[in-house]
Amino acid sequence: MNVFKRNLACLSLALAQALALSACGGLLTADRAPETTWWLAPLAGNTHSEAPAGSLDLELDVVPGLDTDRILTIDGAARLNHFAGARWPDNLPDVLHSVLRRNLEPTVPNGADCRLHLEVREYFAGLDDDGDVDAVRLDLTAEKDCGGGGRAFRIKRSSPALGPGMQGIVAAFQQVLDDATRELSDELSD
Repeated sequence: MNVFKRNLACLSLALAQALALSACGGLLTADRAPETTWWLAPLAGNTHSEAPAGSLDLELDVVPGLDTDRILTIDGAARLNHFAGARWPDNLPDVLHSVLRRNLEPTVPNGADCRLHLEVREYFAGLDDDGDVDAVRLDLTAEKDCGGGGRAFRIKRSSPALGPGMQGIVAAFQQVLDDATRELSDELSD
């Protein structure tokens, strides 16, 4: 009888291990889409490999909720959410700071020392009542001082999705950022 109990115990242990491994298999083969990292690029032709003519001290802050690597959505009831499986390459403040610095440094006037403080208040895809993207929105405030009188201003931009799926949505994020970058460049070069 001892041999029977031992064989039964071994069989039970082997069956328990097989069940445990099959339960873990769902973690490895989830039905979720894989993470996709989306890139925001500087304006074409607006960056230079040479040293900038002037200096730029760029400070960038975001309102609470935007400090994430997730690509965010907001609906009409002000519920903040994100697209599943879609991310920026780093937290949004770091991504925007890098892209904007590369775009704006070449536009600082020769010999000028400029300080630019930006606060990003909105940078997300607005959803309609059906959950579809109606527009990507960017809202930022800026304070500029280039060795003299400072100036405060606000930039608000929006764009519908520029194609189907996530690629069209990210293209709209890029478009509103490009539009705001052009306006910031104009401000710095004045």
